[in-house]
Amino acid sequence: MISRSTKREIMMDYQHPNEKCDLVNGNWTFEYGYKQFERYCRIKNLREKTIKDYNENYFRFVNYMKECSTHTITGSITAYDIDNYILYLRNTGMKETSVNTYLRGLRTVINFFIKQKACNYIKIPIYKADKTIKETYTDDELYRLLVKPSINKCSFTEYRNWCIINFFLATGVRVSTLINIKIGDLDFDFDRIHLMYTKSRKSYIIPMSHQIKDILQEYLMFRKGNDEDYLFCNQYGEQSTTDSIKHAITKYNKDHGVNRTSLHAFRHTFAKKCVLNNVNVFVLQRLLGHTDIKITKEYVDLYADDLAVNIDKYNPLDTFQYKTSNQKVNKTKKSTRKRIEMKKIS
Repeated sequence: MISRSTKREIMMDYQHPNEKCDLVNGNWTFEYGYKQFERYCRIKNLREKTIKDYNENYFRFVNYMKECSTHTITGSITAYDIDNYILYLRNTGMKETSVNTYLRGLRTVINFFIKQKACNYIKIPIYKADKTIKETYTDDELYRLLVKPSINKCSFTEYRNWCIINFFLATGVRVSTLINIKIGDLDFDFDRIHLMYTKSRKSYIIPMSHQIKDILQEYLMFRKGNDEDYLFCNQYGEQSTTDSIKHAITKYNKDHGVNRTSLHAFRHTFAKKCVLNNVNVFVLQRLLGHTDIKITKEYVDLYADDLAVNIDKYNPLDTFQYKTSNQKVNKTKKSTRKRIEMKKIS
């Protein structure tokens, strides 16, 4: 258990004089502990989505503890509790990658408790998980989704959704980045797009293809607005939310006979198409905004089977032999023409 002097230090560091905190005999309750962690996250200026993810990961564990143990304070959490929690997650049929996601979030919170001496030292392990093929859209699904609606007949929302899907496939951006793009971030003079809001919190620039440039220029004729307005707004001209885009694209996909509705699958599809089109891995890393190239290389590994289908088209030996054989054929044709021409002259 935590000593009284340590409890006093914790209280001096974190408890506001007028705050009625949730403590049990001076120990942090699960809820109070998270309040202090959330405060710490806001001091570090973490994004709301990141804090929301920590909240979800942590309180899943708290709910488990309340159902399966008598512990109510952070100082009573043990490694045995963590091991049982891992088994509980696996028994729900959850994928190992998802289990690790919950454990990473929980580990961050628990490490904060340990640092603040509100919890004994506990090591939360992250186990290796088999890499699964990332969900992507099939060509048939893409053909259905990319059929352009009649601008004169469809609603603005439907037309905007079509533009969004084109934008996803042309850039591979995350939905959190998409909803924060402003009209002024589009540079039509130099064919590039400034991505100011990213997961890594580092802005970067990506090229704008000719096709998406034409689509965006036409879209802005209907969207209108100034440089500070959000590009893909809602029907009232306000910034869209992640959930509103998710619901809108889900409806759009199903209306077009496509049951797959994942927004992130568009990003995976973009990456897969780039891999199959032999885009350099360093270029792909830049396009996807990955800070670690290992993440980018995972796409190459995951789509190895797809690469094997078209191996003859880009394998160095095959392409070299194809070129040399073509050269021989061309030389043979030239020599044959010369013989024919010489016979005609004679």
